[in-house]
Amino acid sequence: MKKYCKWKDLVFMEVVNYCNDIGSRTFSLKDFLDAKLQLFTKSKPQNQHVEAKIRQQLQFLRDEQKITFLDNSGHYTLRDIYLRQSRREDAVTAPKTVRSFLAKAGAKGGKAKTPAKARASRENGKKGGRPRKVQKRPDIDGWHKPQDELAEHA
Repeated sequence: MKKYCKWKDLVFMEVVNYCNDIGSRTFSLKDFLDAKLQLFTKSKPQNQHVEAKIRQQLQFLRDEQKITFLDNSGHYTLRDIYLRQSRREDAVTAPKTVRSFLAKAGAKGGKAKTPAKARASRENGKKGGRPRKVQKRPDIDGWHKPQDELAEHA
């Protein structure tokens, strides 16, 4: 690690490395600091407020549109950088805080009520609602049929 590297360059380089290590562009400040704080402390021993400096540099990176703040709870996304394919891991191995944040964000998105979603729901209702799933298991006739169809033929 170069000791003469500027803070912003150092933080950005380590964000990219961390995202490659976890295999995801989305990360939390807590997990990032847990993984990288010691490295920053060794690189810049003259700084007594390393965590505050890292947060400041993340704001500068946001202003340069290199990262995006997802919320006010310390979750970020790296922008416009391609992660290394060979070191990518499954999303399952991402830190729990990132996984829980993404799960909450997905749940919130699924509850969204848009005019298009309401229109599609009305159209689906006119057609009798959501289509029934056909169970795909071998049976005497080839495939199981939905229970309603079996009752009609009995």
